[in-house]
Amino acid sequence: MKELNKEEVERFVLLVQQMRTSQKDYFSTRTKAALEKSKKLERDVDNTIQDIFYPQQKLFN
Repeated sequence: MKELNKEEVERFVLLVQQMRTSQKDYFSTRTKAALEKSKKLERDVDNTIQDIFYPQQKLFN
């Protein structure tokens, strides 16, 4: 696992907050744009988690 500094943790927390807000927006509106934004942020969170916990696997994917 990668050691995170304070700025990286803050960026990750902000990204997760944005994702959750986007998900709530989608479930209240059910618009295609809201769904696409939510899915993009989910991918961003997943990629960040991958980079933090499994950085060596990026070499082979």
